[in-house]
Amino acid sequence: MGKWKPAPEAAVAAFDTVTEGLEEGERKKMFGYSCLFARGQLFVGLHEAGMVLRLNDKDRDAFLRIDGAAPFVPMPGRTMREYVVVPDALLKAPAKLRPWVEKSLAFVLTLPEKKPRKAKAR
Repeated sequence: MGKWKPAPEAAVAAFDTVTEGLEEGERKKMFGYSCLFARGQLFVGLHEAGMVLRLNDKDRDAFLRIDGAAPFVPMPGRTMREYVVVPDALLKAPAKLRPWVEKSLAFVLTLPEKKPRKAKAR
């Protein structure tokens, strides 16, 4: 596996716009990409594939019916079941994208808090 490419500019711009003011979100980097976590759980982030959201089964099924939406596959054969890639058309429509980000946040707030891993001793 080679080095991942930067996230597309449209995804970066949309991420900054639609995550503004989400008080519950803690901004962190994961694999060099900006992400938001709540209670230790990733709910929205960037990747070379674009912007990704974590959704419950019902919302994910509805989201995947949007033209251009796709399951998140960060590496061949490694589909991340709960995550979807936001289609370009939705990246350009922050008013339509923000409710999906809020659904993603609401979903992770129902999950158990994820505690940080302890560093391995060397």
